[in-house]
Amino acid sequence: MGGDQVLVELSVADLRDRTPMDYAEYLTGQCEEWADTLNRECTFLLQWFAAGERPIATLQFRCGPFDASAMPVDGSPESFLLQMQATILQKDKLLLDMVRTSGESYRAIIELLTERLVTLERDRSNVESQRFEVARAEADLSGEAADNEKFKQLVGLAERLITAGAKASKGSGENFE
Repeated sequence: MGGDQVLVELSVADLRDRTPMDYAEYLTGQCEEWADTLNRECTFLLQWFAAGERPIATLQFRCGPFDASAMPVDGSPESFLLQMQATILQKDKLLLDMVRTSGESYRAIIELLTERLVTLERDRSNVESQRFEVARAEADLSGEAADNEKFKQLVGLAERLITAGAKASKGSGENFE
C-alpha cells in the first residue's frame, strides 16, 4: 500500500454512535483484511484530523496476514511475533475443531446406544408378556388335562361299580336294564 492511499476514512458523524472499542475493532479488521489480500505484512498509518484538515495525532502500526504458513517478511521481532500468534491461532482453531468433532461423535454414539437400549427394553417387555401368556396357557392346559384324567378315573370307577352291581344283581335274580 502506498503512503498516500486511504484504506478507511471515518467522519466524526460515523463515530458518534460507536464506542472506541467498536471502531478500533473495525479499523483493525479492515487492516487485517488488506494484509490477507496482499498475503504479506503491511505498515499502516492511523491519523486524526482536526477541522482544518491538519493531522492532530498519528500512529503507525504493522499488521500481517493471519495465515500460519506465512513466513516472517523482514525478520523483525514484530514479524516473528505475528508468525507465532498466527500459528497459535491456527493450532487453537484445529484443537477446537477436533474437540467439537469428538464431542459430536460421542453425542451420536450416546443417542445410538439410547435408541438401542429403548428398543431392547421394549423387546424384553414383549418377551416377558409372551412368556407369561405361554405359562398361563400351559397351566390352563395342564389343568384341563388333570380334569380330563380325573374324569376318566371317575368314569372308570363308575363303570366298575355298574359292572359289579350288574353282576351282583344277576346273582340275586334282579333284572337290570
